[in-house]
Amino acid sequence: MTNARTLGGAAMLLVGLMLAVPTAGPAQPSVPPNQTSGTVQSGDLRVEWEQVSMRGEWRNICGRVYNDRGVPATHVFIMFESLDETGKTVASRFAEVIGDVPMRGSAIFCQLVPAKGVSYRVTVPRVDWGMAGGGG
Repeated sequence: MTNARTLGGAAMLLVGLMLAVPTAGPAQPSVPPNQTSGTVQSGDLRVEWEQVSMRGEWRNICGRVYNDRGVPATHVFIMFESLDETGKTVASRFAEVIGDVPMRGSAIFCQLVPAKGVSYRVTVPRVDWGMAGGGG
């Protein structure tokens, strides 16, 4: 895991959420089949998530974002991209963390994600550091 002090743009973290959907090619060897939860690290943020239910063509994914920094994380967005067998994005959805992520604390999120593709890429495309109004 990295201990980077800056996010430096959209942190691209791949999480292979292998769905119960047959694939044309072999699964990536480091990804267990039928994974319904995962953890990704993005600098000082750690995202833990799990599929809590299915609703037709949607998966309800909820989790927590943990902040290891000594300042709050504000305006934290998480992006879930559904990928096909070739790694091409076939759908995407953003989830905003509920409230700020306090320093050395956590906050929750839930997002309906399309049940398309065979894996997900989970990224943190936006985070602001410090208190609202420039106090941190």
